[in-house]
Amino acid sequence: MKKRPKSVTVIAWIVIGWGILALPATFLLLTPEAQSLMQRSPIPLPIQYAMQVSGGLVSIVTGIVMLKGLNWGRLFYVIWNAVTLVIVLATAPAKAGVVPGLLLFLVVAFVLFRPAANEYFAKV
Repeated sequence: MKKRPKSVTVIAWIVIGWGILALPATFLLLTPEAQSLMQRSPIPLPIQYAMQVSGGLVSIVTGIVMLKGLNWGRLFYVIWNAVTLVIVLATAPAKAGVVPGLLLFLVVAFVLFRPAANEYFAKV
């Protein structure tokens, strides 16, 4: 059995935890203040809510799959988040608020593709 790098373990559990927190956090977006901000986006509110829920589900599933050493989980997680960031950067009224998430994503993607992680996710 391949030894999982600690960095992959930490990232996968953070991704799972973030996904678990994202699902109930969607209900926090039902406040008038949050909806007022969300309405400034060109993306309709129902689509934004669907993106939030699906993002949480993707995080949970890909985190679990990464813990199992399946490469598609790592790839799907990175591609999903890259596409999401492009959409958010293109549509968010406050672009500066996206920068911390972008930087975090770049660090996570870097760690997930380091040599030890590549070896862990490599097909045997």
